[in-house]
Amino acid sequence: MSKVVEQKREVVPYIDMEVRQFASILITGLGVGIVIWALEAVLATYVFGPIMCHDAGQASCRSVDTYSEIVSSVFGTLAGLVALVRLRVYRPLLVVLSALIALWGLFVVTRDMTWALSLTSSAVLYAFVYGLFSWVARIRSFLICVVFIIIALVFIRFAIN
Repeated sequence: MSKVVEQKREVVPYIDMEVRQFASILITGLGVGIVIWALEAVLATYVFGPIMCHDAGQASCRSVDTYSEIVSSVFGTLAGLVALVRLRVYRPLLVVLSALIALWGLFVVTRDMTWALSLTSSAVLYAFVYGLFSWVARIRSFLICVVFIIIALVFIRFAIN
């Protein structure tokens, strides 16, 4: 008669992440921040500016930065999603949507800075939030993960505003 032996594996409450993968996520966030900043500047100067500002006194001229930020954030978020999927990050959609919500309106805050400081702050902040949210998204329980992400979003939004 054969005896069945059950082996119990210990289930850790989070998904493992290597240092190399985390560094790749940080570099991806840095790149997304640079791309979004550059795309916002190009769209504001060469696309929405000429379309919406025929006269300097038009009311629609005030919306140029807002529209260019919206379009650049959407395209940058899509690029970040593709990059995180290629890196096989756990819950990449949650990471990029959380980063988008956390840094929505960043260019309103950095508008009065020099271009170098604005670019640097955009790149560093995107790298930070991509790293933070990819680290939090490793939690196996989706509900607990979402709670921690909401808490982080509240702190980041208060810090930016």
